[in-house]
Amino acid sequence: MNTNLENINRNKIGISSSTLHIIAMALMLCDHLCMTLLGNQMWLHYIGRIAYPIFAFMLVEGFRHTSNIKKYLLRMLVFALISEIPFDLMCGGTWLFPTQQNVMFTFIISMLLMLLMEQPKKIKNKTVKLIVFAITSIFALILGFLIGTITMVDYFGGGIVMVLCFYLFQEDRILSFEVNLNDSKRRMLVVIINRIAQAFCVWQICNEMIGGLCANITVFGKTYEVVVESFGILALIPIWLYNGKKGINSKAFKYICYAFYPAHILILVILQRIIFWAFTVY
Repeated sequence: MNTNLENINRNKIGISSSTLHIIAMALMLCDHLCMTLLGNQMWLHYIGRIAYPIFAFMLVEGFRHTSNIKKYLLRMLVFALISEIPFDLMCGGTWLFPTQQNVMFTFIISMLLMLLMEQPKKIKNKTVKLIVFAITSIFALILGFLIGTITMVDYFGGGIVMVLCFYLFQEDRILSFEVNLNDSKRRMLVVIINRIAQAFCVWQICNEMIGGLCANITVFGKTYEVVVESFGILALIPIWLYNGKKGINSKAFKYICYAFYPAHILILVILQRIIFWAFTVY
């Protein structure tokens, strides 16, 4: 990580990592409320589409800054296994729903592919390093899409590709190619290029790779049909306001963020079953 860029980020006013996590969790809760208790409130599903790109971005940040990648992966695997039954009950109404796995598995596959993409950093020759990195990145993107589609993890192959795109398009990665950090014009150009690339990738992945339901949106009296997943592009607003700071920095908060995923799904499923039972009986 470029030290100068880290110093720049620390001085920025914006949203911290913990705030981004809280925003993403709140949006995910909205989406899952629509899937369980409030199925007629489709607006909850629409705004829920904003959650995944934020989580994808934060996964990359966590990957880059973790001090122990093995523990990070193990922690993710533990919560993936814990989350699977609640996730299956929510999505399939059964204890075992093999046609879709929870999002933690999406993140595990993404992390393993990011580890693969890290390998060219060990090469000393800059030209060779760039060539090998480009080849490795293309291979990882294709492999990620195939694995995600075959294993049927949440958001499928498109979800993995989105994580890898956030990994690829980082300001400091572009700045590492001998861009003078003291030149504000060049730094601004890098930021613009980076954000255009992110916006293009998120929009294309949401619309073309993930796709799904369409909705009719009326603007100034004219109705447009849009892919619901495309609302995910709005995630770039809080992502671009990210200031590189942790915010709440405690183990308790970290584990609350992990536990929130299976816990809130399980609570919603239980409430859904209770309400269904109550209406059936009475």
